[in-house]
Amino acid sequence: MPKNQSLPTVSDFRRDFPQFADPAKYPEAQIEFRLNLADVLLSEKVTGKKLFPYFAELFVAHYMTLWAADSRAMLVGGPGGSTNGVQSSK
Repeated sequence: MPKNQSLPTVSDFRRDFPQFADPAKYPEAQIEFRLNLADVLLSEKVTGKKLFPYFAELFVAHYMTLWAADSRAMLVGGPGGSTNGVQSSK
């Protein structure tokens, strides 16, 4: 049972963010994992029940975008987790 009563479902997330509608590209288990993480890390007591679903979905969209980029990098032999941002060299 979710900690936050207004936690969106996977279908709510896919409806509100249609760019993540393809289950082959964005598996339900990955979205569900991040929704559960948002439920633990975010609180509707802080945001209010009306805004909480939007913040939770933004959280999920952010991490699904990073996950997809890491997945693409790993398919071509690149390291996961370093697909963008500042990188250091020796």
